[in-house]
Amino acid sequence: MIERRQLILFIAVFVILLGALGTLTYFRFRSYQDCKDEIARLEREKAEADRLIAEIPGLRKEAKELSEQVEVYAEILPKEHEVRHDAFVETMDRFARETGLQILRADPVTRRKKNKRPRRGAQAQEEEDSPPFIEHRYLFELKGTFPSFLRFVNKIENWDRFLAVEEMEILPLGVSGKFGNSKKADQEEIEAAQKPVKSIQLVVTTYTHRPKRPSATADQGL
Repeated sequence: MIERRQLILFIAVFVILLGALGTLTYFRFRSYQDCKDEIARLEREKAEADRLIAEIPGLRKEAKELSEQVEVYAEILPKEHEVRHDAFVETMDRFARETGLQILRADPVTRRKKNKRPRRGAQAQEEEDSPPFIEHRYLFELKGTFPSFLRFVNKIENWDRFLAVEEMEILPLGVSGKFGNSKKADQEEIEAAQKPVKSIQLVVTTYTHRPKRPSATADQGL
């Protein structure tokens, strides 16, 4: 009877120890598997970091080339003092006098802004408030012949600074077009259309370059 109880007790202890061993083995296996997964994740992150580090020299070279291209383009743009109203009009007036035109009016105009999606962040706001290229547009009203106007446009496009004629309209002298109030043609307008001297309106656009201040964060990143 005693031997039977001892056997039962032995079997119970053995089962408990076996269960404890199995539980310990399971948890150790789970811990090993978690460590293995973590090592694999770190190896992937290291490989990605190594790839990004290897790209840094190429990115530096590309950034330098882009910066040099911007500087080349900026060289043909007018300087800030050249696009101020009086200086710019003086340049256009010189072109007009050399080609036989007369400037009647010269006013700065702004381009209608398109609705933009709101941008967040201090850096995005700074880029929007201080763009690297500043647009300058002037509306000119001139008087002269069509051949003189062609020579005038040729001088604009061949100036050593970048200028672009974006809009133009040639009308009989004294007739309003899209820049003024339109009206039905009458006999006087028909007669005016036959005269060589025309009323010419055009918009001249150019840009000035504002060098971007170097970012301390970008410098540290590269």
